[in-house]
Amino acid sequence: MSIHQKTNRSCTLNNPQDYHEKGSISRMNLIEAHKRSIEREKKKLGVSDYGLLWISFLRGAFVALIIERLIIH
Repeated sequence: MSIHQKTNRSCTLNNPQDYHEKGSISRMNLIEAHKRSIEREKKKLGVSDYGLLWISFLRGAFVALIIERLIIH
């Protein structure tokens, strides 16, 4: 395959065979594993995307509060 043909091919996130750079396939596997992990946790908790965002926000606020208390006091 020539360089011209490679640049004209469209790359999609769903087709890791389109990526030819070193290490890009492992990044694709990491992204897919992360997506599966998020879906699994959503099912386990029984929440929507919006609910998961709130849980993440509240968890981050809680961690920030603990860190602030440890540093300031």
